[in-house]
Amino acid sequence: MLMANRPIVTVEDDTALLIEFVLPERALGMLAQIDTVEASTPTLTGRVFTGEIVAFDSRLDDVTRSITVQARLENADRTLWPGMTFAVHLAQDSDPLPAVPATAITWSRGGAAVWIEDNGVAAQSPVTILFRQNDTVWLDADIAAGTPVVVEGAQKLRAGEPITTPDAPRPARPDPADGPQPNPGGET
Repeated sequence: MLMANRPIVTVEDDTALLIEFVLPERALGMLAQIDTVEASTPTLTGRVFTGEIVAFDSRLDDVTRSITVQARLENADRTLWPGMTFAVHLAQDSDPLPAVPATAITWSRGGAAVWIEDNGVAAQSPVTILFRQNDTVWLDADIAAGTPVVVEGAQKLRAGEPITTPDAPRPARPDPADGPQPNPGGET
């Protein structure tokens, strides 16, 4: 039954689709550096569609601390349908970030830190955690590439303690066949 002010049909221009997604606050810096996104849909497994960011909110959501972003996907061949769900990927080229197992991170009043080997002894180095995924943590830290990081037993370390690695040579044990060993500084 037709009634006044009630729509009877929806007309859509599907030559391009607007997709909307949410970014966390920590990703805001990416919006100033990139303008394209890659989107995939479970309907068309294995295909990736490139789109252009066309709009985003002017302020963060007070509760979720996130921002809503819109991207335009060209759809001249009408492969995509309005209402499809998409997974969106933003790619930002950057230098590789140092990554450590989560067990390497220690906490104190000063914040997060890792223990590193510095000339054979333990030294604590402050870090800023940038990302975390499963058991891996990506860091912003002033640590040279290749510096050994303590990943087990870090909670027991103190600055200046000697560090040995699992592959370090161990002192030879005395052979009992050689007889009693001298006991320097002690009585026999």
